[in-house]
This record gives sequence, structure tokens and C-alpha cells, in this order.
Amino acid sequence: MINSYDKALLEKKFVSIILKSLGEKSVEVVKQRLFEKYGISLYQAVNDDYGKLLDILKENFTEGGAKNIEKQFRNAMINLHSNVVKGKAEDLIVSDPDAVERIMKYIGDPDMMLILNDVMEKPKLIADILESCKLPTTSGYRKINKLSDAGLLIISGYEIGTDGRQIVKYTTSFDSIGVFIQGKKSNIRIKRKKVGKNNYLQIPFV
Repeated sequence: MINSYDKALLEKKFVSIILKSLGEKSVEVVKQRLFEKYGISLYQAVNDDYGKLLDILKENFTEGGAKNIEKQFRNAMINLHSNVVKGKAEDLIVSDPDAVERIMKYIGDPDMMLILNDVMEKPKLIADILESCKLPTTSGYRKINKLSDAGLLIISGYEIGTDGRQIVKYTTSFDSIGVFIQGKKSNIRIKRKKVGKNNYLQIPFV
């Protein structure tokens, strides 16, 4: 059975494939058309209604492009469980300058830090995050989406709304992040999030 962490990683992998193959605008096209045509999110389509996702790909992209994305995604599904690290909870050290800059950009934003701290221990719905962090709806949604796209936030379960739709909950993909200087170089130390006995989440943004 695929747990909610695996499902979140699967969604991140799909977004990564489209970004690499077709560019950032194509991700938004897929998300928008899924909602307009079927009333579902990308997370739901990737994990629970893959046929509708394929339909949107074929509708909006060339046959070759759609098939290439489908092939890459099927391979990602096959390799799903490689995203979980088994064994000791060893810290991950990120030293790649681009990755360090990307992570520091988000943890350096006060509002984004509020969001990350708010869901560190307990997954929450977006509405609850915005309320507890006292963030405006529009900018709050935008920052949550940015954190999700960056892999710092992941989907961890959902609630059923009054209209029957799944409303996702977010949590962090890590238990802690720290910045340290070694020589003249900045590094990031990440403690992986535990997802079961002796299982730890592979960091999706590294």
C-alpha cells in the first residue's frame, strides 16, 4: 500500500518530469485543466485517477510529448520505494551551491518560516495554516505552493470536504534544517523525517 509520503513524492516526481520536458507553464496548464475538466487536483490525479491525467496530457501536448512523460512517470512509479531510506537517521549534508541557495531563499522568508514551523509536528489543511499564521489568503496560498514546488512542504493525508472532494494536508519533508559555514562555503544540514520504524523520507528537493 502506498502511504501519503510516497504519494507526495510521486506528485513531486511528476512535476519534475514536466518541468524538465515541457517547462514551468506546462505544469500550471495541467493543474488548471485537471480542475476545470474533472474538479480534481494533480495530487489526486497522480495517485488515484491516472487515466484522467493521461487524458489531460494527450489533450494539451503532442502525442510524442505525452508518451514521453507517461513513460518517465511509469518508471518513477516502479521505482517508488527507492525514495525511502532504510537504516539509521543520518543527517543529510547539502553542499551544492545551487541547492543551498534554493533552500536558504525559502527558509529566509519570514512568512514561509511561519508556515514550515506551523506544520512541522502536525499536518494541516491550507485554511488552518493561513489562520494560525495570520497570512492573507492570496499571498499565503502562493507561498504554500512555492514551498510545495520546492519540496519543503509535502502532502500528508487529506480530509473530505462538504462537497465530497479531498482537501489535502501539508507537512514538512524534514524534521529540522540548519545552516553552517565550513571554510568559506555555506552548507545545509537536514534531518530526515521518520516515516515508520527505521524508515526515513528521501529529501525530494536535493
